Amino acid sequence: MIALGKKSDMSRALTVFCLGSLLLAALYILQQSIQNYQDGGDLWKQGDWLINSELVPVRRAFIGDLILHLSDILGTSPLFVTWIIQVILLIALFVFLLMSVRATGATPIIWIILLSPAFFVFFWAADPRASIRKELIIYVAFLCLLIAFSSPGRARFLIVLSTFLFTMGVIGHEGMALFFPSYAICLWLLVRKTALSPTLIYLPLALALVAALGSILYAQAHPSVADFQQICQPLLERGLSDEICQGSIKWLQFDTHSSSEIVGGTITAGKIAVLSVAYVLSSVGFLFFARHTDAPRKLTALYLLSAIPFLPLFVLGIDWGRWLNFHFSSAVFLVLALLLAGKLKIERQPDNRYYIPLLLSHFIWSIGHIMPLMPFGILGQAYRVLA
Repeated sequence: MIALGKKSDMSRALTVFCLGSLLLAALYILQQSIQNYQDGGDLWKQGDWLINSELVPVRRAFIGDLILHLSDILGTSPLFVTWIIQVILLIALFVFLLMSVRATGATPIIWIILLSPAFFVFFWAADPRASIRKELIIYVAFLCLLIAFSSPGRARFLIVLSTFLFTMGVIGHEGMALFFPSYAICLWLLVRKTALSPTLIYLPLALALVAALGSILYAQAHPSVADFQQICQPLLERGLSDEICQGSIKWLQFDTHSSSEIVGGTITAGKIAVLSVAYVLSSVGFLFFARHTDAPRKLTALYLLSAIPFLPLFVLGIDWGRWLNFHFSSAVFLVLALLLAGKLKIERQPDNRYYIPLLLSHFIWSIGHIMPLMPFGILGQAYRVLA
């Protein structure tokens, strides 16, 4: 009984520690967003959202066009509108994540994947430039589905909201279409669990699929611009700095073929080795979690299969850490959905002799936006902030 009590106390202590770490990471990401706004916008984090087609058709412009129209109607800066949207989505993201985790009842073992450097929480906090890009919309769409498992009375509304967000995210960036298989599985599990009409599977997925295909086809028709200043000019006319155009917007001078050539020119045996090590380290935590469930082999297979949609990105773009995050985050959403649907169960809690060192190791290495492995991790980032 004493040993059992000590183990229970340790589980509570670990949960408090991990929850506090997640909340601190969330607050830091939010603080960085505020800093970006005060600095006139980040060339990647806000620049990505402000791609527009006011002067020339180009891929990824739908959300930027909406933001420009909305800012004109409100008589305010497009940067302010972008920042408000991002803050609302960020708050929803972390609130919904905590609601989903609580509903699973799977603590403390669940923290081994939630605090992984490859999951969006620590990934964004350790390398803030990687945060709040358009995948933010997709992640909130996933979490709308996850909180609906424990809110059957609001499930229809949450499915509609999730479908809207997922469709917006996919139209806003063609790369988000690669989340479709994982999203479809989560939606199917939700509708089956809550005994809702099959229409709530078919219609949302049809809309999401049409949006995905349309976004990809439009991106192929308008892959690049001759001069990125054609995208930047509408922003300059609305009072934004040219600096915000030097990242995501400037990159649109390159089509997918040119991007592939750039990636090909930067690939070395050393970089492939670093990516491999990052993937192995990320996978260790996930596989450790899988071993403590009632379906370790199936969950391992699902983890491996969920990587397949994202593999083309490693050829098309240099953001290797970001692509790894796409895969790992989608796999975690699938795990949460399976737990909430009752299709996956935690069979036993981990032995703290192995669990605690593995969990703490997540604090001393991290995934970078471009370089997929960085030493010192979230602790190193905390030191740089506080020093």
